[in-house]
Amino acid sequence: MNDLEKLMISQHGIFPTKKELMFYNSSEYTHSHWFRYAHGYKQAALMLIQNVKDAKTYSEVEDLIFPIIYLFRHFTELLLKQIIVEYADFKGTPKNIPTIHNLDLLWKDVETIINDLYFENAKKYSTKIKSAFSKKDLAKLTSIIKRLHTRDVKSDTFRYPINTSGEQTLKTDFNASLEKIVLEIDETFSFLASIPFIMFLYKHVP
Repeated sequence: MNDLEKLMISQHGIFPTKKELMFYNSSEYTHSHWFRYAHGYKQAALMLIQNVKDAKTYSEVEDLIFPIIYLFRHFTELLLKQIIVEYADFKGTPKNIPTIHNLDLLWKDVETIINDLYFENAKKYSTKIKSAFSKKDLAKLTSIIKRLHTRDVKSDTFRYPINTSGEQTLKTDFNASLEKIVLEIDETFSFLASIPFIMFLYKHVP
């Protein structure tokens, strides 16, 4: 048992004993929510990155780059879908949950939502709330998401060595800057997670 498992057992008691099943019902985890799933994938990515930093040899952790990038991409996809779903509720329009994995298409919808909430109609929604989200932030977020999309269009590049056509998902050797990834994980999560919150505020602080 590693230190993380011991800590989680001492604080939450969420790991089953040897007499229990691998999966079981727990009163602590009864509320399914887009944000919680996204946060879990984000935290998992950061924990893997910390494992890489703590490793004594590169060979111990070199293949962790695949799940790290996948987790980054997946929490981004979850947050984009959360924004689309909650914006529909905010506007009182039919709620259609997106079923695609294409970040570029999801981002086009979310970019329109951001422009509405933060730039075009912010004063209409509330005269009291002043958002710090800027056009510069929007440009930075656009750049990050487009790079994630370019690297993994169908959400399979970092999950499988080949696609459904039998072609290699990564055509060349791949590596990444962990320092840059950590920064962009934090920025992406902070920016996207703030959007459902601003909708909540608009509803309650006119």
